[in-house]
Amino acid sequence: MWEKTENILVNHKSIFKYNLQMKEYFRTYKFMGDVELSRLFDNELEKFKKQLDFDIATFVPNARSHYDYRGFDHVFEMYNRVFKLECMLEKNDIEDFQSRKSFKERVSTAQSFTVKQNQISENSKILLIDDIYTSGRTITHAQKALNKAGYKKILTFSLVRS
Repeated sequence: MWEKTENILVNHKSIFKYNLQMKEYFRTYKFMGDVELSRLFDNELEKFKKQLDFDIATFVPNARSHYDYRGFDHVFEMYNRVFKLECMLEKNDIEDFQSRKSFKERVSTAQSFTVKQNQISENSKILLIDDIYTSGRTITHAQKALNKAGYKKILTFSLVRS
């Protein structure tokens, strides 16, 4: 869908399928603030990391209001022990969490990412990391922001995908 509607090449990898157990995991981790759960998948991530070809790893950051609500950046916390994460993106505040939106509302969400000034070569192979891939809107917006800044070699990754 994104290749047709956004003219963006999607090259996405994930480890797990989104199911009821994962839904409960993310509810407890993200919305109840059990940050210790960020460590749960470290071993699986270490194994999977070896299969990926990238130079730089970056992540989809929280908007400031979401960080203030949770008290931590859930994507950074989930991956920072396994990947050396570069903070290349900033996310502008948006009206609501993606998880509270319908599929139709998610895919119509406006661009909310900008790229920070980085000293990273535009020829670098970038691994763009998020937690959950449902509609693909969040990671597609992040990828488009990186593309606009000149980065063309981007592989996207999430722990789970629906």
